[in-house]
This record gives sequence, structure tokens and C-alpha cells, in this order.
Amino acid sequence: MIPDVHLIKGGMMGELTVDDLYALAIKWGENEEQARAHLGCINAPGWTVPYRLHPAYNSFGFGFALLGRASRTCPTLEPERAQIAALRLAMAIGRNALGRASWADGYVGTPLLAARLTAQAMHAVLRTNFGEHAPFLGDLEDYIASLWPAPDRACRPRNVHLALALDRQLRSLDTYEQMPGLAELVKAGMNSDSKPYSIAVGHLLRRVLGDFSSARCQLDGPVLEDLLKAAEQAASSAGA
Repeated sequence: MIPDVHLIKGGMMGELTVDDLYALAIKWGENEEQARAHLGCINAPGWTVPYRLHPAYNSFGFGFALLGRASRTCPTLEPERAQIAALRLAMAIGRNALGRASWADGYVGTPLLAARLTAQAMHAVLRTNFGEHAPFLGDLEDYIASLWPAPDRACRPRNVHLALALDRQLRSLDTYEQMPGLAELVKAGMNSDSKPYSIAVGHLLRRVLGDFSSARCQLDGPVLEDLLKAAEQAASSAGA
């Protein structure tokens, strides 16, 4: 039986120690079968269940690696502090997506946070390359906001027409050729069914994980730090 740290700690994520968080991350990676079985037991929405083709090809592993890499390149945050904050945010995203506290909230939230990080970094690079008045940038921003409406929230695709319109614009400009992973990001929103979304997120994370030299990769750290600060500000405002 895998211990439920939320119950041990009285359900207060803020009380988790650094050791607790690292222990949870290890459990998520080493006990995927139990995590997935747990999600089945609680009837988790299909879009929240990370894609897993086989043990070496899984959304959680890709997402965890991306967040770790980004944590090491944050402009002002120390790597360990950034990674701990990212784990906490991933757990919050997973908890909100599931609609309840769960041992597997970080397993769910890690790929969703990593996908948002990737999407925001892509948007920043495209704005630099095409100029801030590029016609597709507004639609891309709206598309990202539809999937991640708040720092600690992710949503399943609901506006397929927005994704399809964005796809047409990007194809007309041959933008996909210039941005590895962008096609997978847009494809994630082209179908409101749970499984295609989960698969597209998995392919997106795998694609960008192997991309070390692009301008997008260079922005992962700064974008992660911005996301962490936005989440902290939102939490402070909610508690005020």
C-alpha cells in the first residue's frame, strides 16, 4: 500500500517537507501502475490520466524531466527551490483537475504543467520571430488560456474550432517547420475526447524533451519562474 501523504499531513500541501515532495516524485515515477489503478478507482476524468505507451514512453516521465531541466535554468531561483515549487504547483494543478486531493495529483499535474511551460515558451519565441502583431499570436494566446485558464488549473479541450482555426493559420505560414512541438500542441486541442488529448500531450512533451538547442529550450527556465511567481501571487490574493 502506498501511503497517502495528503492524509498523513492532514491534507495541507503547504506542510509537506522537501523530503516528502521528493519521496512523492519517486513514488509517482516508480509506481505508475499503482497510480493509474488509483486514478481508475476514483473515476478520474480521462483527459487527466497521463499517456503511457510503455514504461520508457510516458507523459509523467517526460514532464518531470522537462520541469527538472527548466528548474536548473531559472534566472533568480535556486534549482532546488524552483523544482520544489514546480512540484507543489504540479500537485495543485492535478488536484484541481481531479476535483479532489489524491496521492496521484502530482502524477496528473506534472505533464500538464510541463505542457503549459512548453506552450508559453513557444508563444514567446514566436512573438520574437514574427513580431508582437503577428495575426496568429492572439489566437495562440487564447488557445493556451483555454487549456490553462489559471496558474494552478488545466482544462480539457472545449473550443475545437479555435484549435482548427489556429492550425490553418500556422500551416499557411509554414510555422510548424520552425517550431518543434508546435504541431503537437495545437493537435491537443483539435478533439474534445479525452484520449486524443492525453496522447497529444505525451507526444508534445517527448518531442520537446529532445530539443536542447532551440530558442524555446532557452526560455524554459525563465517561463517556469514566471509561472511559479504567478501561482504564488494568485495564492496570496486568494488568501488575502
